[in-house]
Amino acid sequence: MAVTVTLNPCFDRTLAVSGFHHGGVNRVLQSRQDMGGKGINVSAALKALGLPTICLGFHFEDGAEALENMLESQNIPGDFVLCPGAVRVNTKIFEQDTGVMTELNERGAAVSRDRLEALLEKARAYAQTHPFFVISGSVPPGTPADFYQTLIKTIREANPAAFVALDAEGSLLLNGLKARPQMIKPNRFELESLVGTRLDSRAEILQKCRELIGEGVQLVCVSLGGDGAVIASAESAYFSPPMKLNVKSLHGAGDNMLAGACKGILENRTLEDILRCAAAAAAGSLEREGTLPCRKQDFDRLYPLARAEPL
Repeated sequence: MAVTVTLNPCFDRTLAVSGFHHGGVNRVLQSRQDMGGKGINVSAALKALGLPTICLGFHFEDGAEALENMLESQNIPGDFVLCPGAVRVNTKIFEQDTGVMTELNERGAAVSRDRLEALLEKARAYAQTHPFFVISGSVPPGTPADFYQTLIKTIREANPAAFVALDAEGSLLLNGLKARPQMIKPNRFELESLVGTRLDSRAEILQKCRELIGEGVQLVCVSLGGDGAVIASAESAYFSPPMKLNVKSLHGAGDNMLAGACKGILENRTLEDILRCAAAAAAGSLEREGTLPCRKQDFDRLYPLARAEPL
């Protein structure tokens, strides 16, 4: 079973427009609102793909019932630390004619030290019986920049054999790497920000992945948006080119890619197959509105089309 950790849940409000006019009037063609957060999105995708999962993290008094109802509707168990305040709202503007997504993400309500300690205690308890963790997303105000590092260390102290996948950015990723998670899944921008340089080619991306692996990470999976994805280990690396899809939303594709990769890892697949699982799950989510996860039938349809070319 995969345990996901979400510190900053949200309502994802997605607005589809035919073209976005900055400073002008925009007509909304479609709108929807989904309950989520990156770790919650990963759990939703894992559940849809047929894998057991449980959600840990924070939820907030104003919005807690909606989160509980959403997870219950998908038969996903959750164990959260309740915090005062309201769940944040993230607004996504998807331009259907260009495929461009603009995001307006709120920071969320602040959390106190006692809530952070309570979450560490939950993670410590679950790690004793659950050896697979996914930590992803932003953190609410009041959370130290090295909290993911502390969280990974807490999990490892309780279970030295635990596998930890980390999907974060900025100082959260930089500090989290010090605890040596087995896997990270940055997108191109996050990887460039981490290494401090622009990466214009797959060769440059692979070189930086190798450097991170040399520092203790076992797997690096880089999502490249419309340019595909790369995965690398110490022994080998693969590139997955993009597929031709009927794209309805871009938000959540990275979370589904991570879920697909976790599916491959949990099923003890080869590195090539792990990337194909990741690519198929991401593609399945791109063909759905809002932040809806890839469905099992779509994964089964797209997996044979997903390619993984050696690098």
